[in-house]
Amino acid sequence: MTGSVTKYRVKGSSRPKWRYRIYLGKDEQEKKRYAGKGGFNKEAEASEAMRRQIGTLNVPAETSSDKTETLGFWLGVWLERCR
Repeated sequence: MTGSVTKYRVKGSSRPKWRYRIYLGKDEQEKKRYAGKGGFNKEAEASEAMRRQIGTLNVPAETSSDKTETLGFWLGVWLERCR
């Protein structure tokens, strides 16, 4: 996962703000997806927040370790509930 930190100006303010954007890949329609946040006062704050966000995005989602939960199993459950 790649990200970038950029500086931008807010209208009416003389101080710049910092933001980060993380490239998440493409969706089903081949459109690029990004995650990001702005409003940081320092570049280091934005960089640290980006590193933490990348860390949370890289954590794999929990998966079921129970191998009995197959499609056939769930079809049986569904059929029982339909009765």
